[in-house]
Amino acid sequence: MNILSIDTALTGCRVSIWHASERQYYTTFEDIKRGQAERLVPIIDATVGRAAMSYADINAVVVTNGPGAFTGLRVGLSTARAMALALDVPVLGVSTLDLLYRQFLRSNAGDADNVCVVLETKRDDFYAATWQAGQAELPAQAISGPALHDHLLCGKARGVIIGDAVERFVQSFVQPNTDVASQWRAEMSYNQTSTEVLAEMALEYFTAQQASGYQPINVSPAYLKPADVSLSKKIYKTIG
Repeated sequence: MNILSIDTALTGCRVSIWHASERQYYTTFEDIKRGQAERLVPIIDATVGRAAMSYADINAVVVTNGPGAFTGLRVGLSTARAMALALDVPVLGVSTLDLLYRQFLRSNAGDADNVCVVLETKRDDFYAATWQAGQAELPAQAISGPALHDHLLCGKARGVIIGDAVERFVQSFVQPNTDVASQWRAEMSYNQTSTEVLAEMALEYFTAQQASGYQPINVSPAYLKPADVSLSKKIYKTIG
């Protein structure tokens, strides 16, 4: 099964093609903060070309569905759904938090530590979820720094904190020589998603489910919190 995987949830555009017959990934990444809508399709085109494939060779599409940047999520999800519909193949949405957790497990085989994934909201709080001995424990949610600290304090000892907001969380809410600091170690190397691991997750899912034809599966955006919208401060003249 050849799989196209797409991520625009955090920063930039990341695309991978899993080429089943070659058993090889073809990956393209552009670290851009704006312009995903303009760049994503050309990046996909280039990646398909590098794999020496045509779009007709793609059997499934997978995309991160959040949490993440509001605009980035919409770009990735709408592109993934449109391509899957045009190609008449299934499309799967995967949580950004679940993806980072899988990346940690993939590179730390046999590590039985508890895991907390914490992502940036670009505001005072965080997106977070935790796993305990391989089982989901704290469900994905937007949570304040103090509340997340207290949750980790009440949990089992010895864990790992990963994600792109680790540094801010630790510096702001974890004091040195405290129980959380001694029990939870921060790993700074998991601040970017892997579309290769994303494709791996999709391959497992579609192999088990035997999906075919256009099927949108879990492809609604998981924002976890409402958009931060404020009224303009500009004063408009009115005609009486």
